[in-house]
Amino acid sequence: MKEIEALTQALKNGSRQAFDRIYHYYFPQLYAYSLKCSKRVEVAEEIVQETFVQLWLSRATIRETDKLDRLLIVIAHHKLLNAIRRTATAPAFADYVDYENAISTSSSGEAAVEYEEFLTLLHHALATLPETQRRVVELSRLEGMKTADIARTLNRSEQTVRNQLSLGLKALYALLKNHVPLWMLFLFLG
Repeated sequence: MKEIEALTQALKNGSRQAFDRIYHYYFPQLYAYSLKCSKRVEVAEEIVQETFVQLWLSRATIRETDKLDRLLIVIAHHKLLNAIRRTATAPAFADYVDYENAISTSSSGEAAVEYEEFLTLLHHALATLPETQRRVVELSRLEGMKTADIARTLNRSEQTVRNQLSLGLKALYALLKNHVPLWMLFLFLG
């Protein structure tokens, strides 16, 4: 604990070495937390990087009473919420959290059956999309590919991929809006 306090003080004074040691010490915790919340490797990696960037940029304002682990979790939590807000509306996310809690506390197989039914509906809805939109959504959400990789795979521009993904997800949402908690789960697949 004394070592972390000393590293925090050195960080406040601008020590790059202290920052590197803090990064290596807290990276596993923050990454696991971010991955658990976002369910997407690239989102978790981005959240952790942004968290440490913010820590470095605001290092001079760290108070002596701040616990570094708590501070980093708070920063990561805010970054995650911002990422989720960019993807979905806050009420839908609240529904998703409620659904996650229901699954974790459910001892019956009802949640698993409901999820299987949703997957069937999802695949039927995907089949209604134009070919490019369907393929982009599948590659992004079901296979977890990044925009640049999808663009190369489909021989399209990254902007086209982003546009088709947005259109495809909006169309799917319209078809699946009665399953909002499961829809949110689908958004974070990959």
